[in-house]
Amino acid sequence: MDINERRPAYLAPGTSITGKILNVLGDRVTVKLSGGETVGASTIFEIETDPGTGPPMHVHHREDEAFYILEGEYEFHVGGRAIRARAGAFLFGPREIPHRYQVVGATRGRILVCTQPAGLEYFYEEIAAATVNGHPDMEKVGAACRKYQIEFV
Repeated sequence: MDINERRPAYLAPGTSITGKILNVLGDRVTVKLSGGETVGASTIFEIETDPGTGPPMHVHHREDEAFYILEGEYEFHVGGRAIRARAGAFLFGPREIPHRYQVVGATRGRILVCTQPAGLEYFYEEIAAATVNGHPDMEKVGAACRKYQIEFV
């Protein structure tokens, strides 16, 4: 997409420009704005996570991540610190810094995540495709992690 072809967009909660809502290791990931719409600058996701769950500790070697909590209560571990955060809180996770989060409240959590540069949406698509009947094919997950420079630690 040419930078001059970019268009404004309005998206209601739980909707996506592409219509893609992905199951990524149990999380519901809605691609709000992909790299195609931002000419590769960033990707924005809405991620819903069940209580007691969240991704394992990992490192992104390509992209920075910014998290804005929309609903729920989370515990983030980033850069060796544990941070409890609720709706309205903002956290930044620079590339190369190990991090994870978990919903610690009694209700489902919902966050807005912005990654820079774009491209993480393709990783999520591959992880979703590698999940059958709720069970991820860990060999495919590992291959996607290597491809997108994400490391579980």
